[in-house]
Amino acid sequence: VKNDQKTGLYRETLHVLSKYATLHDFDANFTKKLKNQLQLDFDNREIADEQVLQFFPVGVRRRVLRRLYLQSLINTDLMRGTRNQFVDAFLSLCKVEVFSPGDELLQRGAVSSELYLLLDGSLEVASSDTLDNSLRGGKDSVYIASVWSLADSTEIGSASGKRRIIPKGEFVNELGFFTESPN
Repeated sequence: VKNDQKTGLYRETLHVLSKYATLHDFDANFTKKLKNQLQLDFDNREIADEQVLQFFPVGVRRRVLRRLYLQSLINTDLMRGTRNQFVDAFLSLCKVEVFSPGDELLQRGAVSSELYLLLDGSLEVASSDTLDNSLRGGKDSVYIASVWSLADSTEIGSASGKRRIIPKGEFVNELGFFTESPN
């Protein structure tokens, strides 16, 4: 019964999205990306931290979040050496977001106060017009609240310009997060 309800909700939401895309004259490629993101969301919804931990007291949530993300956080330059109290407060404000491969995370020159920690996958920072001057999530990318550190990233030259690959364990958009200035 639960799977039937989930499938029904997915189909209904997909139908609403199709009507919305038609109403706003979205092109087929953009509509397909929205449908892929919707599918990804539905596939991961039941195991999302917020979905599971909402029923537990703050202390239990804190222990679970520490177990899941503490190592990833304390290994970053930004969080290394911070007090546990700060890390706990930081974790309580974070949420996991899953992006489809090729999704635009940030757009160069735009102001974003989001901070991302790349937990899995990789992120491509592109500086060419071919890649829309954007930050794109790599295959199976998963992010949790944020920052951007290019110091340890890999720079790759190409005919269309330079791009950087940011590995998992790095923050994305830290400058934008702390200063509210364009990326």
